[in-house]
Amino acid sequence: MTRIARVSADGDGTLRFLVLQIEVLSNWGNSYYTCLYRIPVHGPRTHLRLPDR
Repeated sequence: MTRIARVSADGDGTLRFLVLQIEVLSNWGNSYYTCLYRIPVHGPRTHLRLPDR
């Protein structure tokens, strides 16, 4: 099963994300871990920094 999520931008067409979080809702096979591969994220890299904690 392949699911693709698309996000469209409004205004100037720019969206910036500091973190991309992926949540696995179900797993086939091993119940302790999941292998994720080929997760494409498109667009230019921005040079944003994570805030200090």
